[in-house]
Amino acid sequence: MHYYIKKTAIFYSLTFFLLSSCSGILPRVDLSSYKNFTIDTNTDTGVAPLSVFFGIKEITPDTSEDRENFYNPAFENYSILWDFDDVNSGVFTSTAQSRNSSYGPLAVHIFDNPGVYHVTVKAIQPDGTTINSEKIITVTNPDIVFSGDNTICFDPDGDFSESPPGSINIVTNSFDAAFPYIQKGKRILFHRGKTFTSSSQFSLDSEGPGHIGAYGSGEKPLIISSNTGYLFYFTSMNNATKDWRIADLQFQKTTGRVFDSGLNIKELLLYRLDFNNQQGELFFSTDTTDYFKTPPHEMITIAECTFNHFNNSFELYCGGNYISLIGNTISDDNNAAEIVFTYLNKGLIQHNIINSSGANNGTLAIFANTSIKTTQFSNDQRISSHIIISDNVITSNARNIITLSPGDNTSYEIIQNCLIENNHIVSRSYTNNLISINGKNITVRNNIGDYSLSTIKTAITISNNGIVLNSPSNIQIYHNTFSCTSVNDENSIVTGVIFYNQFGIESGNNVVFNNVFYFPNSISYQSVDDDGQNNSSFTNFAGKSQIFSLMAPVTAKDYTPVSASEIIDKGTNDKQYIYDYFRKQRIFDGDSDDRPQSDPGAIEYYQ
Repeated sequence: MHYYIKKTAIFYSLTFFLLSSCSGILPRVDLSSYKNFTIDTNTDTGVAPLSVFFGIKEITPDTSEDRENFYNPAFENYSILWDFDDVNSGVFTSTAQSRNSSYGPLAVHIFDNPGVYHVTVKAIQPDGTTINSEKIITVTNPDIVFSGDNTICFDPDGDFSESPPGSINIVTNSFDAAFPYIQKGKRILFHRGKTFTSSSQFSLDSEGPGHIGAYGSGEKPLIISSNTGYLFYFTSMNNATKDWRIADLQFQKTTGRVFDSGLNIKELLLYRLDFNNQQGELFFSTDTTDYFKTPPHEMITIAECTFNHFNNSFELYCGGNYISLIGNTISDDNNAAEIVFTYLNKGLIQHNIINSSGANNGTLAIFANTSIKTTQFSNDQRISSHIIISDNVITSNARNIITLSPGDNTSYEIIQNCLIENNHIVSRSYTNNLISINGKNITVRNNIGDYSLSTIKTAITISNNGIVLNSPSNIQIYHNTFSCTSVNDENSIVTGVIFYNQFGIESGNNVVFNNVFYFPNSISYQSVDDDGQNNSSFTNFAGKSQIFSLMAPVTAKDYTPVSASEIIDKGTNDKQYIYDYFRKQRIFDGDSDDRPQSDPGAIEYYQ
């Protein structure tokens, strides 16, 4: 059963056609052709809290050669479920989803407690075929690694009753007094519930392991910084800043940045930090020339932090390999949240709550280094690749809320092999697009979007900005639900997906199917505007009829189809990801005709 959007003079009516097959879908991968696969990690041992980046390493069917495939388009065709064997890890405070499991070909987990963990991954095709793999992660005890005088505790009142045994105890309210002790093999702890002040700057240029955090019970220690520059500067002029974790602190800073960086950070964990700043940037090297000077940053994890800014915008500028932004809450009620990755290879942006009311160009933007080869880096393409954006809730006033694209119209930048799934995105009045894409091998699925307040009524724009070699290709957009419930006149067309041909060069091999575009108050609308290009679209629903319990859905659950909805069992099963937005299994016989069929949209209907 196919939906086909047929143009009339103004109104776009819905017509049904029975077809025997669907064209335009990339072929499904047969798992039987693969012997097995293994789990690859940045490390398999370290001191708690330990952040580990997981990915799939495929063993090819015809040779014994092991090659890296942290995100191979082949793996997009089936469901991948991780179990971290960490049953006491709880849930993310941001999204209330389990920390002990994850979905997709990449994953990050933070092990808080020492022990031996048997991490497993299962890949499942819609037909039920599975393959499995396991990786052992050994997490050592920080009380042993940092035993005795390797732990230094600070309290302004001399209360060390809760400090680890054998630790060095220093009576002071000066955060700066800790700087000389921040060295390899040291743990620096500040007493919870106490306040410490800082007027200086500190450059961290040391290998770890090392830990800067809190001891005792109560609120996180408050660090008040009065200098106008940075508080921490991670530099590697002599050695790589490596294997450090900074956790369980809250920062207040009226000007400047809390964290700044030079070159070559490795294995940095920023964990459960609270930022209450008038200006609060995390600056991890926006200068793309850094890439030519030294290997880029590797394994930076920013996890379960809270950012509350009330004067200037929250800005995270970062570039590198194995970068994770996971489980954070970012709130800029009066200003703009801007997260920019100048270069990102193997990246995860998951389980974040982002609320930004300020008008800017983008909330989350991923670019790439200019891919001009040099003699020194003749084998490097410097592309942004292997990226997952999932399970985020974003409310934004940005012009383009999520952008995967070259940063300008003159550079040869490439973004590829990306997965955008299970996000809930809500626009405000300045917004043009929920998602803007120019890249290749990009999948957008199981997302919910509301662009009722947008200036330009478009959910997704696919365009070929950048130099002409960057024409978007192999972009798959399926099983998404987008709604625009505002009233528009006959001169304004509400659109689901636009292919915008900016330079007269057509994009190719892109497909849009099994999506719901809900426009209850629109006079004119369309699901896809192809601009005359060679792309495929089918089994998309675009219409005015009420298919949810509420005329204007708000929460993600509000987008569940009702029993009388005309979209039930009207999707195609030719290509099928087995989970929906709520991780329920798809292909359910919703209309009870003994023919299980998937529903278009992000959420599958269950009786």
